Amino acid sequence: MKQNNKNCIICGKAYTFCTNCSKFDHLPRWMGMFHSKKCKDIFDIISDYQSKVYTKEKSKNRLIDAGITGMTLTSPVQKIVDEIMSDSENYELSEKVTADAKIQAVNNDKLDISISAVKADDSRTKKKKAMLKN
Repeated sequence: MKQNNKNCIICGKAYTFCTNCSKFDHLPRWMGMFHSKKCKDIFDIISDYQSKVYTKEKSKNRLIDAGITGMTLTSPVQKIVDEIMSDSENYELSEKVTADAKIQAVNNDKLDISISAVKADDSRTKKKKAMLKN
């Protein structure tokens, strides 16, 4: 069997694993993609983040707890980790707050219009009732 026939999809490390060889039967099947449990755990954390199972902050804490600090990662994984580790969530939140404030302002404008519309409808209703009485 060829040595170092696999590359970990998280860190890129070359390792040896064969799903068809009895020599590897005692090892978990996830070793077909990851060279260690740590890399598998990092994959799970990233997947949970992208699936919105966990927030960015929770994912960030989980990555730190998993020991990602100082690890060399493959380029696609590094991009996702950089996104999780960035502080952009606060920026997104402030954008949402600003958007909510704009919606509130629009709703207040509509509220004023609605009140005048109700007054207009009320006068029409009175006219209709008066006509029905006659």
